[in-house]
Amino acid sequence: MDWKKPVRDYIPEFRLHDAVATDRVTVRDLLCHHSGLPRHDWVWVPGDLSPAQMLAAMRYLEPSDDIRSTHQYSNLGYLVAGMVAERVSGQSWTEFTRARLIDKLHMNVTFTAEDLVAAPDAAMPYEMDGDTRLRTKLWPVRATAAGGINTSIASFANWLRLHLDRGEFEGQRLLSPTLIRELQTPRVHVAAAEFAEYSDVHYGLGFRSHRYRGERVVWHSGGWFGWSTLMTMLTDRGVGVAVFTNRNPNPVTEILANHVFDPLCGKEPIPWLDRLREQRRKALAQLEIDREAPKATRRLNTRPSHELADYAGHYEHPGYGRITITHAEGQLNWAYRGMSSRSRTGTTIRSSCPRRPAACCPIGSPSHFPPTVKETLRVWRLRSSRSSKTSSSPALQPAIARARPSVSTAPARSATEAPLLLSGRTRMDS
Repeated sequence: MDWKKPVRDYIPEFRLHDAVATDRVTVRDLLCHHSGLPRHDWVWVPGDLSPAQMLAAMRYLEPSDDIRSTHQYSNLGYLVAGMVAERVSGQSWTEFTRARLIDKLHMNVTFTAEDLVAAPDAAMPYEMDGDTRLRTKLWPVRATAAGGINTSIASFANWLRLHLDRGEFEGQRLLSPTLIRELQTPRVHVAAAEFAEYSDVHYGLGFRSHRYRGERVVWHSGGWFGWSTLMTMLTDRGVGVAVFTNRNPNPVTEILANHVFDPLCGKEPIPWLDRLREQRRKALAQLEIDREAPKATRRLNTRPSHELADYAGHYEHPGYGRITITHAEGQLNWAYRGMSSRSRTGTTIRSSCPRRPAACCPIGSPSHFPPTVKETLRVWRLRSSRSSKTSSSPALQPAIARARPSVSTAPARSATEAPLLLSGRTRMDS
């Protein structure tokens, strides 16, 4: 497969809204998020469409910029890239990934929310709405190649080792050093840095990169309803850190990674917890301001130009599908691809749903689970072909992977022996 060839060379039925982009977009453009297509997440988020249906929907999704003009994260691009791999290999993306990488890395992996919920050691997802923590359901990721992998921290450490050892794992060459370098090379500017310790962020082929206090960092985060994850590698030092949590949003991923990197690089630690705590305080204050703002501009004692019942009906978009508006008991309700403005308990959820989609299907409230639930997992320290458990102390520690140890003094432990949060398996999403 040639990443520089147009996608249509591999998937003739591939179509975008723009005819020129349809013919020009390459596999590399998809992997760099450089197609001109914005997120359009509501095509895949409900989880009710097959890959073929999502591919067909893409021709109706309008771009927001020209091809190769700006970085715009799009999981639909990785959906299509996964389909390219299927056409070339003759296997499903999951079969191909298992055969080429997962099995050879001895990783314990599943690919669906159904498999995750069936696992005996699966972590439970939680969403934050301001200061309120809410249990959410396990949402599926049908765009599997974009972030549908479920795994444990112990298994994921083997993925870190592969990259830190430049494509080699346990003496076996799985990827060439040239390919590893190709994946990690910065290609597209993403954003300017928020803090002085960071450089601007760039995107490669599935990896972000920047400099942190002068050190080159290759990384990628993962966020989904109820999950926040982060993998970071100091490639020049052969060190990687992975942090999995079962809460979203959750800044602890970055805090823990930097907590490891600062002393390891001989730097005075930066109080990231204090910095981000203040940032969060301001964000929560702004959230309340934003929620109150409509009240100040609302015109009282007015009526809609039509009776509410007149708005009831079916509204359809060829890419996004159908939303149904119904009128009952003096109010309007909506239903969209398996979601609705009524929760499972029958409680009406109105304006909060568009802001927090996970709230459309809540399965609990703060009173339904104990306040002592931990929100980060880990206590697993690894060195390439050696692994050993750290202290069983409840103190949170990140998992660390190092490249090329000189000796091996302990047998490798299975993934099920890793001390995990709750019971610990979680998602690694993009």
